[in-house]
Amino acid sequence: MTRRLAVLALALGAVILFLLSSVSASATAHRTVAQTKPVATCAPTQITTALELLTLGKLPTSPAGAVLFHNTSGTACSLRGVPTVGVLNQAGQRIVVYQRSSTPHRPQAAVLQPSSSGKAAGSSLTWSSWSCSPGSYTLTIRFPGWSTSVAATWGSIPPPNGPCAVTGATIYVGPVATITH
Repeated sequence: MTRRLAVLALALGAVILFLLSSVSASATAHRTVAQTKPVATCAPTQITTALELLTLGKLPTSPAGAVLFHNTSGTACSLRGVPTVGVLNQAGQRIVVYQRSSTPHRPQAAVLQPSSSGKAAGSSLTWSSWSCSPGSYTLTIRFPGWSTSVAATWGSIPPPNGPCAVTGATIYVGPVATITH
């Protein structure tokens, strides 16, 4: 239950961030950020993923949640920005969806310590006009600078159930953020 609350909080926070990012520049508040030592960018081979989605409301057309990232290497690494999300059907064919991102003016790096630390990172996902059942599709994730994608594995969803063929759907992807669970 705690993990589901963390995923929901991350998703709702991203929606709020997206809404606030559309406010005019004159209303933008200035923030002071402490300077920290840079950490190398995570390579796709250093992370594992877990996809957690919840249905918002009574209709299954607007699932929301997050893709969670864990560092499986022995050294800290970081992720920054909004990943590109690819959607594939059960046959591995690309499903065309529109992606909208909420990118802060100065995206902060999410530092992932080795997996024993209990810290992870996540990017929120919110769908619009989605009609595929959980498990009937897979996601691929690619961060800026990566030459390959990683598959997002289903966290607590059963195996694929039925075909997925959808048109006109939009996925809203939030910037990566550090989370503790």
